[in-house]
Amino acid sequence: MAEDNNIVISTVILNWNRSDLLKITVESYLKTVEVPYELIIVDNGSTDNSRKIIEELKAKHGNKINKIILLDKNIGGEAINLGLNEAKGKLLHISENDIEYLPGWSTKVVKLFQTFDKLGQLSLFSPVPTDDEVWVVHPIRRIWYREGEIIYEALGNVGTTSVIRREIWEKGVRVHTIKTEEFLFPDDARLSEDILRLGYVVAWAPYYLVRNLGHSYNEMLRRIEYYKKNYDSKKGLGYQGLLRRIEYYNKKIKPQRKSILSISPLIQPELSNIFKPIIFKDKILDSQSWSCINAITPEIENLELIYSLIRSFKPHLCVILSGPGDFTENIIKKALEDNNFGNLEILLNVNPNISDEHLTIKINKYDDLLNSEMSIDCLIFNSFYYVNKKIFKQLISKLSSRSLIIVTGNYENIQSLMEIYEFLNRKFDCSFISSARGVIICTSKVKNQVKYYKSHKELIQYTYKSKLLNKLVRAYYRLRNFKLTSK
Repeated sequence: MAEDNNIVISTVILNWNRSDLLKITVESYLKTVEVPYELIIVDNGSTDNSRKIIEELKAKHGNKINKIILLDKNIGGEAINLGLNEAKGKLLHISENDIEYLPGWSTKVVKLFQTFDKLGQLSLFSPVPTDDEVWVVHPIRRIWYREGEIIYEALGNVGTTSVIRREIWEKGVRVHTIKTEEFLFPDDARLSEDILRLGYVVAWAPYYLVRNLGHSYNEMLRRIEYYKKNYDSKKGLGYQGLLRRIEYYNKKIKPQRKSILSISPLIQPELSNIFKPIIFKDKILDSQSWSCINAITPEIENLELIYSLIRSFKPHLCVILSGPGDFTENIIKKALEDNNFGNLEILLNVNPNISDEHLTIKINKYDDLLNSEMSIDCLIFNSFYYVNKKIFKQLISKLSSRSLIIVTGNYENIQSLMEIYEFLNRKFDCSFISSARGVIICTSKVKNQVKYYKSHKELIQYTYKSKLLNKLVRAYYRLRNFKLTSK
């Protein structure tokens, strides 16, 4: 809690029944919030023991809970407006009652709003669900990158649990209600649409800042009757749609989210969704069977592959065409250091689908590299950078007769990667690995690399020379011993 003038985040938690989840939401919020805040709880006419839980929370935490609004009946999403009308913070935070707040969430939210001045609404979820969620992947319109921070611009609705700028509220945007026979829901789609109309960006967080308890597999099974009524009242999906999602969830592969390399502690399910699911008898292999750090850096599994290939190939000069937010160069540096051999040249460029208004395009190194006498024996880049085909072809012309090319796919589509494959396969021996985003591995034609190995004739000659040398050595010592004996 903070003085009115210093409040950074004003949080309104909307509660309707499920008091056990409300308790987790409030306790985790108070345990993790790190910026000046105010907390307002609105109970939307609950019929369970929510009022008792709220009283207990207030008694326990005192003035850490600033205000409690108790409504006699459920008025839907418009109840949120009652709380926001009392809010004084620079950022207005709407929270559902089934959220577990994770350490660092509040400082990250503030940092993202400070970094991206066009950001109007930020979801506390990432576009891809966690492994314990029965949910779907959300498409990304564009990646925003600036000063080391990433957000994923959404096509529209990012859900109710989100943070908005105060100025949006002051411009008249309010939360509305969707009415069904059984439930009254906040109209989160309209909220995002209204913010978009004002010219702001609506975005997903770079990774999950909270746990979405209401979408978790265990929670849905534990309270299946509640979710049956909930989803049957929604247009489109319905309860049968939820059951299909649960069945899919049970079959989908959930790998260990870790790496053999010390890359990043923030490893999440793959953010792209371009790989068509492969259905086995009791398992489903889909895009989220892979892992990633972000939508810019290749999949974790392909980073490990790149590391292994560099360790195996041992290039003298490795060139990477890189962009902001890409961890690939870190992996290459590590491989070269472990080889104790090789140099890395980083050519910076800007991904056309990554927005960074303050990034300077650095291409001055191209001329130095292309005009040098030194040949390249390793080239690594993402298919995004194939847009500059002239520079790409110039780099290819600098490759030595023993060379390695690695091309990683992008999160959007496979088309550019296929175009690159068709081009490279004419001059190199190429293979395509169908990972979540795809990866191409090319080497010089085998006939060009054979010269780096000793031929059978050379081995015979070497063996013959070795035998002849051994005979001469033995003859020398026999003659030397004979002379010593004679004396």
